[in-house]
Amino acid sequence: MPTPTDTLRAILASGHAAEEALASADLPGALAALSERRQHLDALTSAAPATGHEAAGLLAEVHRQSDRLRTGAAERLRSTEDALRQAGAVSRAHGRYQTGPASAHVLDTAPRGGISGAR
Repeated sequence: MPTPTDTLRAILASGHAAEEALASADLPGALAALSERRQHLDALTSAAPATGHEAAGLLAEVHRQSDRLRTGAAERLRSTEDALRQAGAVSRAHGRYQTGPASAHVLDTAPRGGISGAR
């Protein structure tokens, strides 16, 4: 069974993987790493408390990492929202985005009289 210090190291490793995935816009990878991190955190809370100088330092780093992950996830979300807003604005500017029915002023360019053009 892993010691609390080993579990803290595993939390930091999975958190580091999540940070790298967020930085490279690998959202599925970030979610997987965060899920693994959550499992390690759950295991830590059910284990005996970590003691000693090394464990205290690791726990402090886990807290700092949690702050970085929250900030990184929030920045990625804002960036995605901005990109979606810009894409919507570009689509609307080019007339490719409509929220209502098509315009009643559609040009009728269908050929008359069949393929031969005879009327």
